Amino acid sequence: EGLGSVLLFSNQIPEALKTYQDLLAIGEAKAHLPTRLSALNKLAGVYALRMGDFQQGEALLAQVKSLSHQHDDKSAIPEASLIHCQVCTAKADFKSVVETMAEVVALGKEMSNQTYILLGLEHVATSLVYMTQFDEAKIKAEEGLRVAREIGEREHEAMLLAMPIAVCHIRDGDFAAASEALQEGLQIARNIGSLLPQIIGAYLLAEIARWQGDYERALSNGRLSLETAVPLESVEAALQVPALGSLGIAYLEISPKFIDKIAEFHLHALQLLESPMGRMAGGTAWSDLGLCAIALGDLKIAEECIEKGLNYPNMFIWLERPRQLAGAALLAQAKGDQATAVRRAEEACVEARKSAMQHFYAFTSLVLGQVLVAKGEYEAGLEALKRAEAEARPLEMRPILRQANQEMGRALDGLGQADRAEAKRNEARRVAEEIADLFEDQELRQAYLENAGGKF
Repeated sequence: EGLGSVLLFSNQIPEALKTYQDLLAIGEAKAHLPTRLSALNKLAGVYALRMGDFQQGEALLAQVKSLSHQHDDKSAIPEASLIHCQVCTAKADFKSVVETMAEVVALGKEMSNQTYILLGLEHVATSLVYMTQFDEAKIKAEEGLRVAREIGEREHEAMLLAMPIAVCHIRDGDFAAASEALQEGLQIARNIGSLLPQIIGAYLLAEIARWQGDYERALSNGRLSLETAVPLESVEAALQVPALGSLGIAYLEISPKFIDKIAEFHLHALQLLESPMGRMAGGTAWSDLGLCAIALGDLKIAEECIEKGLNYPNMFIWLERPRQLAGAALLAQAKGDQATAVRRAEEACVEARKSAMQHFYAFTSLVLGQVLVAKGEYEAGLEALKRAEAEARPLEMRPILRQANQEMGRALDGLGQADRAEAKRNEARRVAEEIADLFEDQELRQAYLENAGGKF
């Protein structure tokens, strides 16, 4: 077992596979059920999660389940359930994850095993978030957090804070509460040397900072997430993907003059997205890459990324859907298909509101306003942009405030209201200066001002 784990972690897949096969042979020769079950679980994990052979992996897990029930030994079920959970997550089959891990919670209660209960609650909460069932996710996450603190399970405590609890706060538009949970989770993870909560927590802090126009903090947290994930690239390619997308789009929003930085991060993301395990986390990166490609005029790459984001099964397929639809609207606009652009933008607004994802309200309203103004529907566009401004202000989403006012200037010009148009452009300039004041790095500050100023 130990040797197989080391070989697997050092990415020696054939050697790990052979070691676990030897383990299985020993278990069978000695008729020792715990060894057989452990070996089958380990082999299932290698086939499904490292080699992408889901069919073989699930066949081995079925053997574990059958043997466990046959001999009335449930000790291997939680590990098998966890592997099955990861396989289902890779296929975006979150309903099966919830069902499987709910069984682990029930088993934990039957056996009075708080660790099993906690393991199940954490994965149920996370999968409910992926399914955008946030209210139920919040209940399960808070229950899991209580159990984690009762039994002193710090790693699960950090994960619950860094993922389902923080994302539920983000969805509610409460960035302050989300940041507090993320910082707490990060600190716990640093104290115990747990990497995954640090990777996720730093990435989400980077996103909140970017949404609010605090770009230096976004870059700092994005790099922290990326650097923490780098040593695990051969084991978990998916862990770097979100940070690579976030860093690239943050540099683009500062200024397209940082094209080398944008390319560095996004080309690496595209490389990782070629692997099945990298694509597990593709949803956020495909949004970032698609939006960047539209802004830089590469519509072929944009179309590929947005198409994959909308249709390829991955962890974030439903969480990112409003943003992917908004990207599809901007792509259609760039291709001159105004009717499709408006339809897609309207779909993005509906999708965000269907699950009350408040962090997407302002962005989807902004995109709808942009495509309506581009189509010459100035009154309707102005209404959508006013809504974007009203939705962005309480969340301090400064970049959207700037863009909404800038676009309102264009709409008012189209309506022949020059004085009101200039007032909106002045407001956009004021917000741009407010964002610029957040920079300490003078090169980044100047590049941002030149980029923002050139759009008025």
